[in-house]
Amino acid sequence: MISECKDSNLPYKRRIINKKECLFDNKESLKDIFRIVNQAIKNFNHRLSEVPLQLRVRTFEAVTLLQEIVIALSDEFSENCKFAKYKRFVLRLNGYQFLIKKLDKNNMPMNIKTKNCTFINNQVMGSLFNDDPDYHNAVEPLLYIGYKKSKFGVIGDLSVVYIDENKLQWTISEKDLNVTNNIESDQYEQSNVRIQPKVKQNKDSQRRAN
Repeated sequence: MISECKDSNLPYKRRIINKKECLFDNKESLKDIFRIVNQAIKNFNHRLSEVPLQLRVRTFEAVTLLQEIVIALSDEFSENCKFAKYKRFVLRLNGYQFLIKKLDKNNMPMNIKTKNCTFINNQVMGSLFNDDPDYHNAVEPLLYIGYKKSKFGVIGDLSVVYIDENKLQWTISEKDLNVTNNIESDQYEQSNVRIQPKVKQNKDSQRRAN
């Protein structure tokens, strides 16, 4: 289904999809994607341990993590990977295009607001591949393969998110795919657990309790 954007200044939109449809088309592929990205996170953590904190440049962690994910996905889906404008990595599978991005607490991609990002978050056609007619004219929906970083620096909580009209429409998590025994996600969740301080009782309240 192709429709015009509500904003008349934007071109035609990509095919509109719902979560159920996406799961039907991609369930096994998404399991592979989560498995591969989780392995990439392990590789990233290993590389991170090799570089002392005081010697890391400003973008070292973000660039290294993205590079590990790109390498891992390219190894598995070599025929389906492409770099778009501004070297944005895209995985094209089953009539969908997947991007990679860090997510905020609301599952929104942490993008610097640009015209191109506005096009992506409004599912607009032709914004990524102006040099490739096959991609430029594609109506394939855009989704983010997203990850989060806990307050203690643990990477995890993988999900696929669908953004349209610049708003989160739905997400697919590893739990939706019945993926279990995921060490990375478990570590992320544990790192975000808030430990409640113990409340000391004064002597009078202890006596009354006895």
